[in-house]
Amino acid sequence: MAFPGGRRDAADTDLFATSLRETREEIGLDLAKSAAVIGMLENQSATTRAKDTGMWIRPYVFRLVEDEAPLALNHEVTETIWAPIGPLMAGECTSSIDVTFENVSYSLPAYDVEGRIVWGITYRMLQQVIARLRDAMAG
Repeated sequence: MAFPGGRRDAADTDLFATSLRETREEIGLDLAKSAAVIGMLENQSATTRAKDTGMWIRPYVFRLVEDEAPLALNHEVTETIWAPIGPLMAGECTSSIDVTFENVSYSLPAYDVEGRIVWGITYRMLQQVIARLRDAMAG
C-alpha cells in the first residue's frame, strides 16, 4: 500500500511538479484539474530493512474538488482504493503487522483499510495527515 510517487525528472520544475506528474502517470489522476493543494507534510526519510537509504520523500496533500475523478492505472499499480478518513481518525482501522528482520520479530503499527495493511512510510504519512486534521478541527 503506497501513495503515488517517484523521483524528480530533469523536466520537473520542483518536487511539487514531480508529485503532479507521478500521480498523473501512475493512476491517471490530474491533480491540477481535479484537486486543490492542501499543503506539504514533513519530509520522510526512506528506509529499507531498518536502514536509512539516504533518500528523502516530500509528501503533498490534496483535496479532490470534483465529484468523480476517473483513474487509469499504469503498469506500476495493481489497484487503487480510497481510504476513508473518518474511520482512520476514529481509530477504527488501527491494526499492526508482524515483521521478522534478522531473526527478530517486531509488531509494527499499521492501518487495516478494506483488508489491506498500510504500514511503514505510508502509515507515517497518514499519521501526519490525521494529526493535522485533528489540529484543524480543534482550532
